[in-house]
Amino acid sequence: MSIYADRPWLARYREGNPPDIEAEHTDMLGLFRSTLERDPPHPRSGTSTAR
Repeated sequence: MSIYADRPWLARYREGNPPDIEAEHTDMLGLFRSTLERDPPHPRSGTSTAR
């Protein structure tokens, strides 16, 4: 077994931090689309409304 399989760094995680994460998006296109839905471009400038 390798040191990576043992995952010794997990001992340094704060209590409550999950050892694994679930990716919200499977590709960059999905991430991009989600971003546009959350913060669409401004209709006149073509830029985001977020600052």
